[in-house]
Amino acid sequence: QFVKMCKKIITGNIFKPYFLVVMVFPFLKNILGSVMKPPLFGDGAQDFFAVVVDQLIKERKDNPNNNYRDFIQLILNAHKDKDTDKEEQQDLSAYKSRGFTDKEILMNSMIFFGAGFDTTANTLMFSLYTLATHQDIQDKLIQEVDSIVGQKPPTYEQLPKMEYLDKFLSEILRMYAAAVRINRKAKQDITVKGLFIPK
Repeated sequence: QFVKMCKKIITGNIFKPYFLVVMVFPFLKNILGSVMKPPLFGDGAQDFFAVVVDQLIKERKDNPNNNYRDFIQLILNAHKDKDTDKEEQQDLSAYKSRGFTDKEILMNSMIFFGAGFDTTANTLMFSLYTLATHQDIQDKLIQEVDSIVGQKPPTYEQLPKMEYLDKFLSEILRMYAAAVRINRKAKQDITVKGLFIPK
């Protein structure tokens, strides 16, 4: 169910006229927004994530002693219970210091879940493909992980020490962009380490 709704966030309305026009002509967003109501996220996705986020918020408030270190907790830390929906009555300094509204928490969570779902899946897919076709890289990664992590579960503090893994993932993201709309073009003819890249 969760995976299905994540897909709907990204692909649910992407081919509808409103989104196509805004993607091609971003400057028309405000004009279209004043003329017509933007379509909601994929059918049923907003209601599904509203329930999920509400449950998470309730769980975090019921267990304040748990030291959560994630995206939802960061948003909750910036949330204030006072009414922040009347944005038009606030000056710039008050607007900047205000907390997130409940709707903003929901929308940011949906964007985070949706955007992270597809891009993470693509990066993992290309990483596994590269490891399967390059045994030498796979062996180096195994050796690094074994020497730093060993047989115990990895910790956050160990991640910066895995330099080869960091370089590997950076190269995967360079070769296979996580989002399909990121197109790279050379501004001029260039040769990099013997490889000619045309303009």
